[in-house]
Amino acid sequence: GCKRPTFHDEYLPTFNKPNVHLVDTAPRGVQKITEKGIVHDGVEYPLDVLIYATGFQWMATSTFDMIKGCDGRTLKQTWDEDGTKTWLGLQTKGFPNMFVITGPQGGGGSFNFTDTINDHGEYVQWMLDTMAEKGADVVDITEESQVEYAEHCAQADSATQPLRDCISYYDNEGTAKPGQLVYYGGGRWHKYRIKGQESLEPYVFESVVGQ
Repeated sequence: GCKRPTFHDEYLPTFNKPNVHLVDTAPRGVQKITEKGIVHDGVEYPLDVLIYATGFQWMATSTFDMIKGCDGRTLKQTWDEDGTKTWLGLQTKGFPNMFVITGPQGGGGSFNFTDTINDHGEYVQWMLDTMAEKGADVVDITEESQVEYAEHCAQADSATQPLRDCISYYDNEGTAKPGQLVYYGGGRWHKYRIKGQESLEPYVFESVVGQ
């Protein structure tokens, strides 16, 4: 019940056909593939054709293991060791001038995903304009701001139990800690954004070019 609903009159009735055998492999799929077919729960199911339609790597998370921050750690190492902490899901302390669009804690679970991308893009444009006005070429965030937002995400996580119970990329195959879901399901993203943009308290601006 946690996957996307199907909108087709013939899809679900297909499973009731006499030549169709439905095997529930939740939550982690089949156990292995053999020369004759697939094995799940100790039973081998012979197949003539196996179609790989089990999913794909939709987010370029490998990039998180390539980019290093100011302390020499990659973004993946930072999140693994310190916990996933971001400001609006877009910025992480120690990775100046880096914006992760639709990343962890960044939104998308409770509203239209296209709108989320648009909101994130507008935020980045606002930041570039603000940096230009301040004569800054580097922007980072404070530890306090990302801790506060991460704590809010952890609290909002309690309202996304259906996503947490669903083993998928939403929750890192069931291993994500509270507040680290791919999608932020809370309702205060814009409130935090507006407050931060008005006060500029979450940000640390610097000018290093020419120094």
